[in-house]
Amino acid sequence: MKNISFFTNNACYPNVWLRMYIGIDFALTQTKALPIAILQKNEGVLNLVSAQNPPEGPGLKVLWDTEAKEKYFLKLEHWFQKIQNEYNQPILQIALDCPTMFCPKNKTIRSSEQEILHKGIKIFKTPTQENLEIKIEEIRQKLNAGTIKKVSGFTLWMYFAVEFANFIQQFAPVIEVFPHWFWQNRLGIDYKKSPIQISQKFEILESEFNLSRNEINSKTTGLEADKLDATYCALVASKKEDKLQTAGEAKDLIYALI
Repeated sequence: MKNISFFTNNACYPNVWLRMYIGIDFALTQTKALPIAILQKNEGVLNLVSAQNPPEGPGLKVLWDTEAKEKYFLKLEHWFQKIQNEYNQPILQIALDCPTMFCPKNKTIRSSEQEILHKGIKIFKTPTQENLEIKIEEIRQKLNAGTIKKVSGFTLWMYFAVEFANFIQQFAPVIEVFPHWFWQNRLGIDYKKSPIQISQKFEILESEFNLSRNEINSKTTGLEADKLDATYCALVASKKEDKLQTAGEAKDLIYALI
């Protein structure tokens, strides 16, 4: 597949004051649209705009079938082209709720994840690429042999998430976000996608960022709980670095709103 760069000169756009920021709560599930939120900034004012029917999650097949993976990435490419054409604005940054890198070979945990754990926030550790590939091959063999019919998608999600992040870097710079860090700081409770907590999260986004529940539900995609995380990611993407906090070091960074 050819690699198309979507970085463009401001002169290509009629209104240099308009910018877009995208938040994605990456999902592997093939039966639902990717949870995506798009924020448009016009002279410092942020507004949600329609996510324009993004593709569904890639499904498990992309882990073993090169053709399926290429077809999925082509769908993503077409969606980004559609967004650029529809809004005629540059995408300045994309924030992802998923691992964007594997754990280094000589470590048992990424520096960013270790720092978040030290803050008392629960986080899943991203394995090394080698360990994930061994696990995925074991799952593939068992599926082919018929010894298992269902698999836990979490290990598979972590592996393809990194590849997903690497692919979409051609459209705009990508940063990694862990929404639970923000929600737990604001709510002071463990992460549970309960109806009560979902309502509390909507209240936070409305009171702090003037984004209503109706607006989020109508303009973002995915399940309601995932819409919240995608919207939060878009908010992080829209902020300058001095307005964010980070965990980690060097290129291994996870970002959060202050």
